[in-house]
Amino acid sequence: MSLSRHRARRAKPRVTRYLDRGLWQEVTTYIEALPKESERERDHYFRIRWLFTLLYLGGLRISEVVENSMGDFFSRRDRDGEERWWLEVRGKGGKERLVPATKEMMIELTRYRREKGLPPYPGSGEKTPLVLPIGKSHEPLTRTSPWMSMRWGYWQATASTGWICCIWSLSERPSSKWPTSTSPGLSVSQ
Repeated sequence: MSLSRHRARRAKPRVTRYLDRGLWQEVTTYIEALPKESERERDHYFRIRWLFTLLYLGGLRISEVVENSMGDFFSRRDRDGEERWWLEVRGKGGKERLVPATKEMMIELTRYRREKGLPPYPGSGEKTPLVLPIGKSHEPLTRTSPWMSMRWGYWQATASTGWICCIWSLSERPSSKWPTSTSPGLSVSQ
């Protein structure tokens, strides 16, 4: 009985892979250079831009991107009266957590929503998925859709820039988890 009281302490999680500000800037520069001439190219551009924002700035997992909706954003005024936005995420094991929606994230959200023909800010209880499919549908994505967009982005980046080499050096191969494990909220650049 005394052994069960002395459980081993859990080690603090170590972040061994991360993107520093400079590398994140390389990623955003690449995304900004994506073609935008046709409607489909614009759809890809805004979708990848918003998806990488959620994964990197928000630290969301792909399953969280797929399973949550725009209605999970909400705002509150802080002590100084400034409006602060949050994203309430239901994630692994049904656990809920609050993700602060930075100004950069909110700028990207309004840009994405306008491009999809939606009002700039989501309404309470809105069922629109966080990331919409390519085209006019407002149906939720499957778990493979965001991953396919990321793979498309990786492939395009490999063909045109060198930033993918830096990502490959952070991991054995690019995975859907690198933006989450490299989120600026999880680590501090050296």
